[in-house]
Amino acid sequence: MRFTLSQPFAPFLYTLANDGASIINPAVLKEHAADDARGFLAQNTAGSGPFMLKSWQKGQQLVLVPNPHYPGNKPNFKRVSVKIIGESASRRLQLSRGDIDIADALPVDQLNALKQENKVNVAEYPSLRVTYLYLNNSKAPLNQADLRRAISWSTDYQGMVNGILSGNGKQMRGPIPEGMWGYDATAMQYNHDETKAKAEWDKVTSKPTSLTFLYSDNDPNWEPIALATQSSLNKLGINVKLEKLANATMRDRVGKGDYDIAIGNWSPDFADPYMFMNYWFESDKKGLPGNRSFYETVRSISYCAMR
Repeated sequence: MRFTLSQPFAPFLYTLANDGASIINPAVLKEHAADDARGFLAQNTAGSGPFMLKSWQKGQQLVLVPNPHYPGNKPNFKRVSVKIIGESASRRLQLSRGDIDIADALPVDQLNALKQENKVNVAEYPSLRVTYLYLNNSKAPLNQADLRRAISWSTDYQGMVNGILSGNGKQMRGPIPEGMWGYDATAMQYNHDETKAKAEWDKVTSKPTSLTFLYSDNDPNWEPIALATQSSLNKLGINVKLEKLANATMRDRVGKGDYDIAIGNWSPDFADPYMFMNYWFESDKKGLPGNRSFYETVRSISYCAMR
């Protein structure tokens, strides 16, 4: 197979391992060509992997069975059930009882409870998943760099890691996470320094008296992080109003730039700095595509990295 790219793109081979590059039956595309089969594939499968969809109860469960047309090694399982269990406590309880075999995305308190029960094997390993705050660069008052720096120095990073994550995390150093090539162990890193925060605050031309912080219940850690941020910024004299929204509503407002501060998680689709340097900072990716702080940058810098 030969691929011809319209321009140099160094991470191309990595992207082929992403689910967005999955191979589907071309006949399906032809049969449902009006929207490139997006509507059909949102309700049906047409893949080429070892499993196929047997049943789907929206919001409850997916049942997969072996795909008889798969040319590779046959799977060892005759059936795989993927249950949608929204409450983390319910996931942990069903895992403890043996109702399910695997659970992921459990918050730290549920993991600690599992460890104490000593009934299941808890696997922990470093990841490239990042939790970070969006400071809206596109409008006042956070379009002021001095204010953003004041907030950065005010943040108690280690307190959050220890108190909210029980040590299951590490503060970022630069925009590329540790464990990915391009990570710079000598990059500048903010820390909790109230003196430096006050010095930056004194430089702010238009000092806000209040800011709005958006979050949802999509991640159980988001609310305590929001509360910690509220407490930190209160020392600067900024009243932080917390708005807890449905996740879809929050995403809509973030995408439109209708916020001051918001929180989110980011997991790279493939292990290349492009997923951070380009998505977070390029001007043509503002909003939900990745540049959720609406940062303005010179494209040529990241474009050279792609080559």
